[in-house]
Amino acid sequence: MAHRIGRFSRCSRRGTLPAVGRAGDVSRGMERHMKIKAGLHQFSTSQFGTLPDWMAATNAERDTLLVACSDHGTAPDNLSFAGESRLLILQHLISSIPSLAESAEFTLSLADVERVIDDYPVRYLIVCGHVGCGIIRRWVTEPPMSWSDTGGFEARFRRKTLALVNEHYPDVGEAERCRVAVFEHVLIQLENLLTHPTFAERVANGSLRLFGWVVNEHSRVLNYDPARGGYFPT
Repeated sequence: MAHRIGRFSRCSRRGTLPAVGRAGDVSRGMERHMKIKAGLHQFSTSQFGTLPDWMAATNAERDTLLVACSDHGTAPDNLSFAGESRLLILQHLISSIPSLAESAEFTLSLADVERVIDDYPVRYLIVCGHVGCGIIRRWVTEPPMSWSDTGGFEARFRRKTLALVNEHYPDVGEAERCRVAVFEHVLIQLENLLTHPTFAERVANGSLRLFGWVVNEHSRVLNYDPARGGYFPT
C-alpha cells in the first residue's frame, strides 16, 4: 500500500519480479553498459553493496530504500526482484538529494530520506534514474524557467549535473547529452548523500550500502560498478 511522505514523493512497500538485466536490451537508449569518464567521481568499492549479497538476503523486510524519479510513475514498483516486502520506494523529481551545503535551502527531499532511514531498518540505499526521463530531457534541451522551479530542483540540476555534462562531454549530440545526464545525475545524488555526516558514517561503518541504478521502461537495470567505472547489466 502506497503513502506519500513529501511534496514530490511517494513511498510504497510493493515489488514484483521483472525481467532484469538482459544484456541485449538496447531499447530507447538502454545499451549493454555505460562507461563513465574517469576521474569525475571518487567512490570506493567499499561504499557500494554487491548484487549477490543484496539478493541473498531474501528473508529481510523493508531493508532497501529506492530513491527514484517521480517522472517514472509506478514503474519502480516492479524493481524489487528479491521479494515484495523489502523495497521502500521514495520518489522525488529526478531522484533528487541535496548536498550538505544545499540542505539548508532544499530541506524537503533530504528530510524524506532521513525519515525513511530512521523509521525502517534500511541497510541498502539505491538511487535510481531512468532512460528517457522527460524532466531531464527538458532541462537539458530547453532554457531555464525559474518561475516554475518549485523546490529548486531544476536549479540544482543545472548547477551540478548539466554543468558536468557540458564540461566533460562537450562533443556529444543532444540525444546523447540527455542520456549521459541521466547516468551522471544518479552518481551526483550519491555524492550529495555522502556529504551528510549521518549517511557517510553509516556507509563507512558498513551499516548502509549504496547502489546506483538506471532502468528503462521495461524495468531492465544497469548497476553502477565503481571498480569498473561504469554501469553494467545486473
